[in-house]
Amino acid sequence: MPGGSWASREVTCHTVAPGEVMLGLDGLQIRARVGDGRRAQPAGAAGAEGDHVVAAPMPGRVVRVSVEPGDVVTRGQGLAAVEAMKMENELASPVDGVVSEVRVSVDDTVEAGAVMVVVSAAVSPQVDHD
Repeated sequence: MPGGSWASREVTCHTVAPGEVMLGLDGLQIRARVGDGRRAQPAGAAGAEGDHVVAAPMPGRVVRVSVEPGDVVTRGQGLAAVEAMKMENELASPVDGVVSEVRVSVDDTVEAGAVMVVVSAAVSPQVDHD
């Protein structure tokens, strides 16, 4: 990184519970939740009809909002990004659908689990087999 400096440090990481780890650095212990940063709903819900929320995976600052209500999105498409500890976390759509709500703006501060975007899943047209 131009103009920056880097230091190498050893970090310990131990699983303490499903989805939780304990990180250790220079005598400091931090308990952290581990997630994929893309969805905040039960496994298997992606692709189902209805609303799907995209929530902040951790506390941070919103650095990008790439969609607005009414936008058509595809599963995996970037919707917004949160910066935490100088790392940018991209939040992606869990389903093909239409953005029904955007609840954040750039420079907002969000808590972990805060709903940022709501996507209504695309409904497949019914085919009449008469």
